[in-house]
Amino acid sequence: MGSAIALREKSPLVPRTPTNRAELVKELRAFAQELQVAQRLLSYRHAVRAMSATAKNAKFYLLELNLDKGQLNVKGFKDEAEAAKAYDAAEARIRQKQSTDAVLVSVDSVASLGRAYPNYFADTRAFEQLMRQALSGKSRGIEVTPVPIEESKVMISG
Repeated sequence: MGSAIALREKSPLVPRTPTNRAELVKELRAFAQELQVAQRLLSYRHAVRAMSATAKNAKFYLLELNLDKGQLNVKGFKDEAEAAKAYDAAEARIRQKQSTDAVLVSVDSVASLGRAYPNYFADTRAFEQLMRQALSGKSRGIEVTPVPIEESKVMISG
């Protein structure tokens, strides 16, 4: 995707990526599908909102994304050892099921989460638009459209 953006900006491409636009789009399409990028980005976008509803005194949050179910589970922890144990269990589940992700984050407040972990929790709509345009072979300005949040897809405990 870095090379697709570089092409738009008329900048040098990422080393060892196709230099031909058609080949680049073909490779990008394969990776986007294999990694389920769009689904992952949509689910992580909901994380900060979900975490603000979890235990107010939590310092650690375990986020588990199940792409097959389209579900993001968020659990808050006050104790670091308990959070680490839950994360280890989540990692063990991931090794058996590739369509899941887990991340354990630590923040002083939910408000600081987006700043501390921007790759997971920033609004990803602009990137998604760029990716869709790159996959279609188009190269034009992007306009981010509002995306409704499906509250039923976020499971919260704490």
